[in-house]
Amino acid sequence: MTGTPLFSVIIPTFNRKETLVECLCSLGLQSLDAGRFEVIVVDDGSTDGTEAAVRAASGGLGPRITFLRQAQQGPGSARNLGARSAAGSILAFTEDDVRIDARWLERAEGYFADGSVSAVEGRTLLGEASDDLRLLETGRQLGFVPCNWFVRAVEFLSVGGYRPEYFDAATKLYFREDADFGFRLLESGKRVLFADDVLVTHPALYRSGSDFLRHARRYYFDALLYREHPQLYRSMIEVKRLAGVTIRRPFHYLCAVYIAGLGACCAGGILGSFGVAGTSLAVAAASFAALWYRYERRTPHLSNLPVLLRLPFVYFGALLRGCARFGSFGALW
Repeated sequence: MTGTPLFSVIIPTFNRKETLVECLCSLGLQSLDAGRFEVIVVDDGSTDGTEAAVRAASGGLGPRITFLRQAQQGPGSARNLGARSAAGSILAFTEDDVRIDARWLERAEGYFADGSVSAVEGRTLLGEASDDLRLLETGRQLGFVPCNWFVRAVEFLSVGGYRPEYFDAATKLYFREDADFGFRLLESGKRVLFADDVLVTHPALYRSGSDFLRHARRYYFDALLYREHPQLYRSMIEVKRLAGVTIRRPFHYLCAVYIAGLGACCAGGILGSFGVAGTSLAVAAASFAALWYRYERRTPHLSNLPVLLRLPFVYFGALLRGCARFGSFGALW
């Protein structure tokens, strides 16, 4: 490739060499000329032969692929390393398990023709059914999803990139580093757009009960995000629309109602108030059904029932630990 590319596509990766190669192949099919973009893969401490797989696949793909490696520090840190090495004026972030539409970069370029636009979030579809990744959201509210996210390199540097505090080295958990970065862009007055026609497809989010529990434990970082951006946290985190009604943080409140319902059911049973016990159990069951739908949507599996029954307790345990760790309890309500 000659000349300076317009886009630098940055892909953090950890132990997903097969899906990473598929992602790179989709980048090789881009309608944008290969000379106008580069690809930077940042290996965040993989142990599965990722580097060898990338080098074996890169020869016939078209765009130049740079491979970087670091000790595991989380995807935010990996994205920062990729950004520091980027030659393009626009950073295009994606992830190692997505399929990228052939016109992804071509369509994104059109949005940056307006010099006032600092960043663009594309539309992310989920799985073979091509649902929207973010359930029950309308109006294309920004989520700063890092598998389909573009930002001018100068703006990325001006707000300091992704913050490493949103990765926990002991548990290997990370969360909300994308929202924190997007919030800092908004707070600095930058213009961010949602692009409905800039598409990638993400695989199913949860494949097993262990995935459910890992996701619930990630809410540990909500306390940090709330401490840093309380107003935007309230107005933008997990805002859903159902039958024309705006519902904020339904997962949080469903977990709270489920736990409260079980508690009231037990208390009613102990005190002999069986009407209260039955009503409370019904409320807990309804909350549980909504939680089950959130995680499995189309194909519930009875084998995951034991995990889901305790998931709200895992969620609140993680959130409370985060509140204590970061000295921020506003995310509890």
